Amino acid sequence: RLSLFGRGAARLHDTLVPVVALWDADTGPQLGAEPVEDLRALDRLEQLFGEPTSLKPIAKARQQDILRRTTADFAALWPAVRAEADARAHDVERKLRARGQTEADQLRKLLEDQRAAIDRTLFVQLDLAGFRDDERDQIEQDRQHMRTRLDAIRRELEREPADLQSLYEIKLRRIEPVGLVYLWPEAMA
Repeated sequence: RLSLFGRGAARLHDTLVPVVALWDADTGPQLGAEPVEDLRALDRLEQLFGEPTSLKPIAKARQQDILRRTTADFAALWPAVRAEADARAHDVERKLRARGQTEADQLRKLLEDQRAAIDRTLFVQLDLAGFRDDERDQIEQDRQHMRTRLDAIRRELEREPADLQSLYEIKLRRIEPVGLVYLWPEAMA
């Protein structure tokens, strides 16, 4: 399993990393099968997980042979698992960076739009002569609040987009074993 974590140990991505290899009873796993064959094997495994009652047990002696080899088989496959996980992590990190940039740009635009709307409102000169005292006070309070909000937007534009983007930065990458599955043909069971 490949898990990618961001700031504050937030899990940003989690996926299983399958590696397919032919298995030889004498030499163990043999990497390098055709990608199409790998996909077929993974598809077949998904089908079998969906209908576990269709699985037939293999002979006890064969089970024992396999169990004796699992540690060595897993060790032989681990470099391929790590390489596949690294490739996937690189791709996910690129996509997360792009997503962070997009969201930072959207936030920047939202803040700039707010600033422009407030600027337009403050630019309008009101003739307060026709208003009651309490209405004039309220209008002035509203305008003061808008000026305060403009200052806050300036500060937010300086830090918030970058802070949002940093939420998508990978701080920790973890690869951990989950399982080892042997697909065994019925004819050899």
